[in-house]
Amino acid sequence: MTSALRIPPRDGGYRNAPHKLALTGNGDYSNYYWYQDKWITVGIYLTPEFEEERQNARISNAILCKAAKAIFSGLRGDSLGKFTYKKRPGLPGTGARGGARSIVFFNDGGNLFFFDMYLKSELSRKKGKELEADEIDAYCNIAKDFIAMTPATINKLLTDKELIEVICDD
Repeated sequence: MTSALRIPPRDGGYRNAPHKLALTGNGDYSNYYWYQDKWITVGIYLTPEFEEERQNARISNAILCKAAKAIFSGLRGDSLGKFTYKKRPGLPGTGARGGARSIVFFNDGGNLFFFDMYLKSELSRKKGKELEADEIDAYCNIAKDFIAMTPATINKLLTDKELIEVICDD
């Protein structure tokens, strides 16, 4: 089962939801997201390394879901290259500007992967770029593999605890 953010179409209702929902009759629309005038299913996933860093920074699922919702609605953050973005989730008590930086992989209408995270306070005090060109290239190369993952591969990685799914309950 994949997670999704539930954002209804402009008419405010779910009347145009996919037909299989009408067949199940359970009224559960939590796996669907209204994106570019159509219903899609999306998953929000974390790497174990990202999970560890975000717990150390006290970033909750609600904060990640808020960041994911912004990405799905077009506020992706800084583009680093193909499928790769730097997003600033807010830290409790700090906000987005002075807090964490996350490396996110996303392709329109597909799954969202929070891959890496660092705190702005961990950066050196020197002026300059937060990420070096070779780091950005490495992230972009890795992103291609994440974006190309099949549902079966994702399920295996979830089972093996190599990916962690975020469930958004908005």
